[in-house]
Parts: sequence; C-alpha cells; structure tokens
Amino acid sequence: MRSFWIRSRSALALVALNVVAIGVLASFAYRASRDSLTAQAVSTARLVADSRGDALTRALERQQDRLQAFLTSVESLCGERAGRGGIAFERECARVALRGFRSAEHAVAVELYSGPRRVVAAERWPDAAVVPSAPRLAAIGGSGNGAIYAMQATKQQLSVRAAYPLADLASIFIDRSGLKTRGELLLTDGTGRVIVPIAAAADTVAVPPPLLASVRRCASASSGGDGELIGLSDGRGPIAGVRPVPAIGDGCIVARLD
Repeated sequence: MRSFWIRSRSALALVALNVVAIGVLASFAYRASRDSLTAQAVSTARLVADSRGDALTRALERQQDRLQAFLTSVESLCGERAGRGGIAFERECARVALRGFRSAEHAVAVELYSGPRRVVAAERWPDAAVVPSAPRLAAIGGSGNGAIYAMQATKQQLSVRAAYPLADLASIFIDRSGLKTRGELLLTDGTGRVIVPIAAAADTVAVPPPLLASVRRCASASSGGDGELIGLSDGRGPIAGVRPVPAIGDGCIVARLD
C-alpha cells in the first residue's frame, strides 16, 4: 500500500513537472512569436513611412524642376535686359505665361518677382500661403479643404512662387499597401496636427497621444535635416513608423498599424 502511495505521488509530481515545463515552453514560444511579429510589424511600418516620404519628396522635386523651367522660359520669352543688370518684362506676355502655367499646374496662384518687386500675378496670393525658405522645398498653410502648399524657384534676382492645393499631394497617401485593413497613413506638422488626410485636418485631429512624443522628436529631426526614421512599439501602444520629411520643414509621415 505504501509503495503504491509513493508511486502515485511520484507520478503526480512527474505530471506536475511536465505541465509546468509545457507551460514554460508555451509561454516562451508565445513571447518569442509575439516579439517576432511585433518586430516584423515595426519594420513594415518603418518601410511604409520611408517609401511614402521618398515619394512625397520626389513629387516636390519634380514640381520644383517645373517651376525652375518656367522661370527660365518666361525670362527668355518676356524679359529684356535693362540697365544695371536688371530685367524688364513685357507685362502682358508675362501675364499670359503665368496664367498658362497656373492652368497647366492646377495652381491656386502664381506670382513673378524681380528682386523684391512683384512684376505680375495670376490670381490673388492666398493669405495662408507661406513662401518656403531654403532648404525646404515647400511650406504648408491653411487647414482642412482650404489647405495649400507653396513653393518658390529663383534665378539670380528673379523668382516665381506658386501655391497649390494640398489635395494634390494627398493622392500619395491613398496607396495603403503594407498597412493591412486597419492601418493609417498620416502627414502631420510638428505639433502633431494631422494635415493629410484632408478630412482629418478639417477637424484639427491630432495623432494618438502615445505617438505624439515621437512625432515631436521626428519634427525636430526633420528641421535638422538628418532624416531619422523612428520605429515605435512599447508593447502596449501602437506600432508605427515615423519619418521626417525635411522638404516640408517640420512635417512627418506616420505609418501606423494596430
């Protein structure tokens, strides 16, 4: 009887040890699997943010090239060398050229300057438009459906500036590949205010609080131009990639996965 009781206790102890071992292994496997999936998700979010940031910068660079080419052509077609190295423009010629450029580029307004003096304009310059300073390519102004971005090209003392609807850039964010069905792709300013999607900007929506510190850090990196790419996951909050876009100053792209 006693030997049976000992064998029973031994068997129960062995079963308990097996259960504990299986539990430990299962817990370890779960944590390893979770960490692996989280790392993959962070990597995906970073890659998506990076690719959209590159796409946005390339779009602005192409726009800048067209502005520069237009400035050269309007100088050649409508300008004449004047005294002291200045350029005198035939105003009607320049006005027609600006109107044609505005129509072709779907710009809100275009202005031509010679030094500080405005030569001619196509449409009234929007109050919300801010002319970017180097090394920025563009500056965003306004909010909601009235949001715009402004750009400028210069050639010696000549400059042309143009304002465009921000919705033209919003199309870059329509492609949600890599984000799954519940992911988000946002363009924010340095305060965390959502600029794109446009509908979100209309309501002055900010990024979720867990991401706000990363967006502010990103904005600082963007202004400094070091191109830092942040991957974020603290195991509790959202998984995201936050990419600075120096071409628009303190702007940041946030690719977020639930």
